[in-house]
Amino acid sequence: MSEREALQRSAPVWRAVWACWMVGWYLKTPYWWRALDTAQTYRVRHELFPEVMRAPWLLAAALLLPLLTLPLILRPTRRRLLAAAALQLTAATVALGHLLAFFDATFTTSWWVALWLLWLATQCERDDDDLPREAQLLAKTTVAMIFFGGAIGKLTPEHWSGEVFYRVYFLQKPYSPYVWLRAQLDPATLRALATWFARVVTLIEWLIALSWPLPYRWYAWPVVAFLACMVLGSTPWLASVLLCLGGLLVVNGWWWPHPRDALASPPLSRRLPSPGFLFNPERGDSPS
Repeated sequence: MSEREALQRSAPVWRAVWACWMVGWYLKTPYWWRALDTAQTYRVRHELFPEVMRAPWLLAAALLLPLLTLPLILRPTRRRLLAAAALQLTAATVALGHLLAFFDATFTTSWWVALWLLWLATQCERDDDDLPREAQLLAKTTVAMIFFGGAIGKLTPEHWSGEVFYRVYFLQKPYSPYVWLRAQLDPATLRALATWFARVVTLIEWLIALSWPLPYRWYAWPVVAFLACMVLGSTPWLASVLLCLGGLLVVNGWWWPHPRDALASPPLSRRLPSPGFLFNPERGDSPS
């Protein structure tokens, strides 16, 4: 298989994940434009953020920067995919360090998926069958790591008791099913339901974080189903956070043009990266 044919195999996978990333990135555009307009009138100051990382114009530039990837992916080459992924990673990095956006998990998940895109761009001319397996391994561990952070953050008495979920979701959310639950249940029952809801969610997050060594399809599809339940059980805007993760898992499980058995997870002894994981000696790459 020539490098061009190898690129034709990898590029559709890259572009499909890129498309999920872009939809999630721009899903809350109306909110961000309102926030930037407000920030122009009421300037927020914080000693931990330098002046440039408080400037609304910088966040606006970061939000628009991924649009520059559009012409790069129309006729993909290795260099163009690298440049596009670098633009996405740069935009997410700026947003994560900006006073007006650092709190939004959209930019956290987008940063890690952009890093996966950057990795695949470096490997897109490989023609070996290990590439889909390595892409899937990185996809699983990326999702697992993000949920590990979320599970660690819930190791507080307030989360385990259900107090956080009770006040944030069961009492305040204006979406279904919480409105219906408030109308149907008495306060004591609603509070008990929130406790069990919080504990089930926390345990599932730990399961996602620790079960990544499972075969890909056993891991990816249940996680995708859980991501969908998170959006349905919270707010549609949560899709801006989770769409790139769900897209990463779905695309890697379905889009690679290989027979099904070629995508089965290898034995545990082969799940570690191969020597060409980051560098391709046949292309002349060197770790130095």
